[in-house]
Amino acid sequence: MFKVILLGTGTSSGVPVLGCDCEVCRSKDPRDNRLRCAAMIETERTRILIDAGPDIRQQLLRVPFRKLDGVLITHIHYDHVGGIDDLRGFCVFGDINIYGDEITTDTLPHTMPYCFPKDAEKLYPGAPKLKLHTIVPHHSYLIGDIGFMPIRVMHDQLPILGYRFGKFAYITDMKSMSDEEYAYLDGVETLVINALRFDKPHHSHQLVDDAIRVARRIGAKQTYLTHVTHQIGLHDAANAQLPAGFCFAYDGLLLEIDGDWVQAKGTSLGADDGIAVAYTLAILAADDIPHPALEAVFTVGEEVGLTGATELDASDLKGKILMNIDSEDDGIFLIGCAGAATVTCCLPLHKESVAGQLYEWHMDGLLGGHSGMEIAKERANANKVFGRFLAYYKAKTGFCNRRYGLPKTIARMNAL
Repeated sequence: MFKVILLGTGTSSGVPVLGCDCEVCRSKDPRDNRLRCAAMIETERTRILIDAGPDIRQQLLRVPFRKLDGVLITHIHYDHVGGIDDLRGFCVFGDINIYGDEITTDTLPHTMPYCFPKDAEKLYPGAPKLKLHTIVPHHSYLIGDIGFMPIRVMHDQLPILGYRFGKFAYITDMKSMSDEEYAYLDGVETLVINALRFDKPHHSHQLVDDAIRVARRIGAKQTYLTHVTHQIGLHDAANAQLPAGFCFAYDGLLLEIDGDWVQAKGTSLGADDGIAVAYTLAILAADDIPHPALEAVFTVGEEVGLTGATELDASDLKGKILMNIDSEDDGIFLIGCAGAATVTCCLPLHKESVAGQLYEWHMDGLLGGHSGMEIAKERANANKVFGRFLAYYKAKTGFCNRRYGLPKTIARMNAL
């Protein structure tokens, strides 16, 4: 088993972008804040870093301090190597081994010559002790107890490396990949791959649709999109636009990969109702549980609009009775409603010109929660609280009575 930690999932500009005031760059959702791309692969014995961009010091402060057994570089661009000097602290464990293709290992000494003096005895005082290793695509390598294979992809006209670790692969900054390369990714089930934004083609980076096509051709069961820009939109809204089996990665995402099993810590990966799925699989696998003929149906995307159920071809189903299991506690067999209706409301819209002071209100700091699991905890609902605020403000001011200024109104609301 090994863990994958996505230390950074942003583009070369990061998110928020300097000077930008869009809703993503102003978002307080930590999943919308993205440092430059980097990842860590680790077991109990071995730790490998993928890329060391200018944010690497900040990123490594978030994980336990222990030996780096190797640093794999995807390519020589600054947002992937600009923080190599910050690895100097890890030299307390010994020299740091850096692996890259010939372009990378030839260019790095010219990028930061004080770290790679021709005479090792003339190393700049305090500079990290680095050892360069040239690796080539399609060869198998072993660092500690972690095996990997470099994969060749293209970053516009620049050949760069992706990396395969068993059934997991990590690819960033790719624009294209040759047909021959797909054979080396056969059997990959979990994929991290770059997807810059939804539209507006880029000369050296693929878009979301490109990444989806590549992942489907590889045959990955779960794909995480990385190296994304603020133009992707807010995290939840952007995720809702993706098909089943795809989601946007975020900084700090932790994947635990154990053979055929992938677990995502701190996020949802798998069934909305895991207990019910476990019940069903247990019955299907057992030889000693009597039952009539059963058909098991599993769909995806319930929370974002029943997308899986909508696309289900029911022509092969023979059963007459549908039981929608909605259990949330082990040992309790709960059957809920099985169905949904889409209602479209059309309301008349009348526009009129207005004049006066424009105010912008923000609400944050609420705890949130699932409508089923946390509904009894009496947590505030943002829509209701904001509605009460507007009703109170209108009753007091009619939205235009200057006798009740906005600061006084907010102070009153805080006291309620």
